[in-house]
Amino acid sequence: MSLTDRVRKIVREQFREEERAEVEALLATYGTQAYEGEGDRIHLDVLKLAEGDVGKVREFVACAKRDYRDVVLWAEYPGEARLDTPEKVRTFNAMLERFGAGWRVPGDKVERRKTGSSGAEGRGAPMDVLERNKEVARRFVEEVVNTGNVALLPELVSPDCVETDGKVRVVSGVAGMADHIRAVRFIYPDLHVTVERQIAEGDWVATVITARGTHAAEWLGMAPTHRALVFTGVNVDRVVDGRMVEHGGAANMLEPFLTAGALKPVGE
Repeated sequence: MSLTDRVRKIVREQFREEERAEVEALLATYGTQAYEGEGDRIHLDVLKLAEGDVGKVREFVACAKRDYRDVVLWAEYPGEARLDTPEKVRTFNAMLERFGAGWRVPGDKVERRKTGSSGAEGRGAPMDVLERNKEVARRFVEEVVNTGNVALLPELVSPDCVETDGKVRVVSGVAGMADHIRAVRFIYPDLHVTVERQIAEGDWVATVITARGTHAAEWLGMAPTHRALVFTGVNVDRVVDGRMVEHGGAANMLEPFLTAGALKPVGE
């Protein structure tokens, strides 16, 4: 994506001459996909957060490509984005680790909240276990589904993992899950799924998602529309000992296929 004169001016002001070409190249990688919106705004927000550090430009661009709303929140609404709880710090540091960032927020500087046995953090499992379970479900989406890197599945999925569809339960394991992901990415080759929010209790993790992708191949008898579809859904996963043992959920597929013309109401 081309950079505006305003963005280039800030780059000249904040970075040394030998760094500017790299910074501009990094910024230009954002906005190359249809779902990467508000390019100029995100470039400016990344520069604001990076504060003249090339490494942080790289890290915040990677964050924006995952979900640009995070960068908008941190840059434009710092009060709401304040890392004022240990849970926020853990989530933020986990994200930095996934993107290879060389810095972390010190957790010992955050005042820990005290939670009684009746609090949500004590329901079914310790908070650190719930956070790890959510991280497994998130990594499945972001590092496997979004990239097609099925080589990571043994780390995240149990060999006896069961896939559920309503009342139907099928033992898919790692191999079956890999086949499923390959098939989905064949139909939607540019598929990108955004994790909107997660709720965990006991072994269970519910992950609310928004998926975007071009319908490029036949699915359930519907010819490819070659149109970009957006649909919402919820993944429901059971995680035991750091790996998914059950995977299911639901997605709103009807509305996007009606909009794209792949389905038509009876009588039309």
